[in-house]
Amino acid sequence: MTATGAALVLAGLFTGAGVALTGAGAVASFIGVTTLGPLGARPLAYIIGYPLTRLPGRTGALARGNTMRNPKRTSATAAALMIGLALIVAASVMVDSSRTMLDRQITVASKTSYYVQATSADIGLTPRLAGVLAAQPGVRAVTEVKATDATVAGAAHRNVDGVDPAAIGSFTDLAMKAGSVAALRSGALLVAQADAASHGWRVGDHVRIQFGSFGVFRLRIGGVFENVGPLSDYLLSNATFTADTGRQVDSVDLIRAAPAARGPIERALAGYPGAQLMNEAAFARSRSAALANLLNLITAMLVLAIIIALLGVVNTLALSVIERTRELGLLRAIGMRRGQLAQLIAAESMIIAVIGAVLGTVLGLALGAALADAFTRSQQATVTIPPTRIAVYIVATAAAGVLAAIAPARRAARLNVLDAIAAE
Repeated sequence: MTATGAALVLAGLFTGAGVALTGAGAVASFIGVTTLGPLGARPLAYIIGYPLTRLPGRTGALARGNTMRNPKRTSATAAALMIGLALIVAASVMVDSSRTMLDRQITVASKTSYYVQATSADIGLTPRLAGVLAAQPGVRAVTEVKATDATVAGAAHRNVDGVDPAAIGSFTDLAMKAGSVAALRSGALLVAQADAASHGWRVGDHVRIQFGSFGVFRLRIGGVFENVGPLSDYLLSNATFTADTGRQVDSVDLIRAAPAARGPIERALAGYPGAQLMNEAAFARSRSAALANLLNLITAMLVLAIIIALLGVVNTLALSVIERTRELGLLRAIGMRRGQLAQLIAAESMIIAVIGAVLGTVLGLALGAALADAFTRSQQATVTIPPTRIAVYIVATAAAGVLAAIAPARRAARLNVLDAIAAE
């Protein structure tokens, strides 16, 4: 099962296999690694517990020995942590990869100096603003971009932009693969190469687009472009866009200007509180803000899963203390202090937590890299690994393991020595 899952994940990463096949490989890998957990728990506990052997009073060595003594229990306890952390790491890799891809698209294709974007997509920018901006000192050119949400070929929530066919080429490099930008003047539609390839569309084909309550239109494809840049995957001329959607306001104004023009532009925007000025980096961050919010939501949900998994660690340690009552009493009888006994239980909990963190990180990196490659391949295959965030996850999991040991450790430290020795 593990070998099959690994093969499918590698196929998704290196041979261009689809997202569904990569996901199936991830599920198989989870099942296989969980099943093989007892075989890996003993060597992992030996390696992870080695630094703890330097603790005074042999507490670290005893903790390592206790986690190795019952590998099935250790692996079962660490499995829940492993799954939760693997999903968090995978989500982090996917989101970071998508953000990097969006940033790269804008950086590579854009010829724009500044972006003036509406703070509210529903309200938008007044078309008069473009003329105001064009009149500012140092501004060489301004073009308006309109945007709306539509259902394209049955796929809902797809962005469609309206642009000026005569000017857009001066603000971004579309890298036309077929057809021409001039086709926009006749009411045609330009489609990004990734979408055209996924649907099998060619220049001259017709695409069914529904703009909410404004009606359904069959638009002819007039061109296929490669670089999305600051735009969306579907482009219309502003005239066609307004006629089909009824939307008059702009979404963003693209500006080509000298660096010294920033001051006059900011002063001009003082009378337009619904507009914000951005440079290229800020605009790229705004495009990926939804991804950051998604990552925060996913992380919050999975943190709850990890908290539940830590309760399993608490339960396992509590049962372990009850089962080893006589053993703990003998340790106290030969000189182990209460603090050292509590340290012993905490060290066991940390080893279990780090085992889950290590396995989860490895699985999450493999899964996240494969899925990120599969999701971004249609635009530009991108895999970005956030090392700092992953290190924080591992350290936080280890610290959480110590916190999970507080209650069982206090119970063990309070045991009466004579009663514990007499326990059966």
